[in-house]
Amino acid sequence: MTTVAPTTVPPTTAPPTTIPPTTVPPTTAPPTTAAPTTVAPPTTVAPTIWDTPVLPTPPLPTSGPGSPQIESAELRSGVFAADALPFLLNAQALVDAFAAQDWSTARALDPSIVATDTELAATFAALDRASLILLDAGVAAGSYEMVIAEVLYNGDDAKTAVRCVQYVSNGTTGTVSRRGGFSITTIDGNVSPQAVRLDTPTFTEVQARCTFATLADALGLT
Repeated sequence: MTTVAPTTVPPTTAPPTTIPPTTVPPTTAPPTTAAPTTVAPPTTVAPTIWDTPVLPTPPLPTSGPGSPQIESAELRSGVFAADALPFLLNAQALVDAFAAQDWSTARALDPSIVATDTELAATFAALDRASLILLDAGVAAGSYEMVIAEVLYNGDDAKTAVRCVQYVSNGTTGTVSRRGGFSITTIDGNVSPQAVRLDTPTFTEVQARCTFATLADALGLT
């Protein structure tokens, strides 16, 4: 008997299909960085001392630095108050030094002073506080010539004198000189420069009598 060997069919082994994994690159969004909010520093507004004056709260100071004032935003000669303000402040610093009897500061501001300390002390002995009101200004050779009403408090007799004086401030060196002038009126008590400006009869007289022309006559410049 013939034995037929079974036909052995080798199994078909299909190679495994390997599907490579699809790797989706992560979407990387750059972080949104919000710019920091910068708050602008507050605007510092220079005091507009040519506005309608406001009376200071009593009691009024009887010594120390004065309170400079300007008649109007545009002065009589067409000079703007804001342009003249630094020169007025130079003049105020000088008269503050006189009131404080700080002769070294006074000489630094006004190198033309020839009086001795003793003479200066005698001249300004009665001056306790001074405030300046700028009425007019003109520019000449790099300097500001100023028409100023001085409001001068004398504590010895408790009176306030108002004088018309010419000051000249050099725009380059920052020095200032007090040229002289004349008396307008004397008021009982300690009177602020704001009160002088608000007192219509008094300030009208100041405005009428204190000008470049009247100072030129008083100082012999005509």
